[in-house]
Amino acid sequence: MSAFLLLSSKGLQACSCYNSSNIPYPNIFEFNYYQSIALVKIIASDSCYKSKVEILESFRGDLVKGKQVTVYNESTATRKCNSSCDEYLSQGVTYVVFLEKKGEHYINPGMCCSTHPIDEKTIANELYMLRYLRDFNLTSSKYIHLQDLSGHSVYKGFIKDGHPDLNWVMYRNGSVYRKGAYNQGLEEGIWTLYHMESKTHIKGVYAKGRKIGIWKKYDADNKVIEIINTCESPHF
Repeated sequence: MSAFLLLSSKGLQACSCYNSSNIPYPNIFEFNYYQSIALVKIIASDSCYKSKVEILESFRGDLVKGKQVTVYNESTATRKCNSSCDEYLSQGVTYVVFLEKKGEHYINPGMCCSTHPIDEKTIANELYMLRYLRDFNLTSSKYIHLQDLSGHSVYKGFIKDGHPDLNWVMYRNGSVYRKGAYNQGLEEGIWTLYHMESKTHIKGVYAKGRKIGIWKKYDADNKVIEIINTCESPHF
């Protein structure tokens, strides 16, 4: 899951969107993929689809502090806005957004409308980690160990030519969450997802970023509770 952070006079909120990589935010792969990532404040919004924003801080790309740009929220363009979305895009709200430039405007391909409360500590952690990724230079080839403000690991692994490579370990709340290897940015070989107690939850094999063969799900007592054949369930 990845989160779009909001700081609002109506309270702190976050917008959670599906992320097929299942990596805790901030997602290093999304960070390296989008042209621009910035903390923005909504100046005006005439719909869920279109907003004018001011750049408060840039984490990636050529956007500079104080610049005002028009953002089109691509994922809301084809569906009807609801009250939650209207509130989400209220004037004065600030949030982190992933942007792709098209002409003089910017497209936000990941905006969604579902919100839930988060606290100030979470906000501070997310911004801290985004600043770390901004200063790290992800286009180089080296080892990365991302930690939050409390010193807890978020993930460890190698970067090669800007892509994850070799062995990686991802964490949630200080516990191992996901572990496996990459080859040129794609999952390769055996991958394991863990319960919060660091016990195996799901295990199987990737080939060039796709799940193949038999995958198994385990309960907290390490007993197999489900066997999935990826040939029969290609969208697992």
